[in-house]
Amino acid sequence: MPATSTGGNHQEDAGPPLAPPASSRPEVDNPQAKLRQLYREAADNYAAVDSYIVRLRRRELVNGRDKPEETLLAKFRKQPFSVYFKWLSKEGAGRELIFVKGHYDDKMHMLLAAGDMPLVSGGKRMALAPDSMLVRSSSRHSIYEAGI
Repeated sequence: MPATSTGGNHQEDAGPPLAPPASSRPEVDNPQAKLRQLYREAADNYAAVDSYIVRLRRRELVNGRDKPEETLLAKFRKQPFSVYFKWLSKEGAGRELIFVKGHYDDKMHMLLAAGDMPLVSGGKRMALAPDSMLVRSSSRHSIYEAGI
């Protein structure tokens, strides 16, 4: 007499084993998990950093005009938020900027380079608010966006 199926779950009826769903796979096989882990490690390492110094090359498009490439020495500190720039390239040579949030009237203090302002020689000191029109006309970015 032929065997009949009773609807039970028999080993011979199960078929090949299925792969586990993507969410239960080990993180090693999941590229997004690898990326998240890398981000967590970078964030943890950065949390331990109070300040850092970098050499920065930048070129901006401001008001539809290309600005020349500049090379700067940049120093950043988290607390209190502080930024220091010194222009190293021919473009802007001699210019320096320092800003410390909550200090010195919350202004950016600058040492101008030759040609920064008409009729003003290089080496003149100025203090400007970060949102002043003169500052915003020379960069698309606020001083508060500086750093990582």
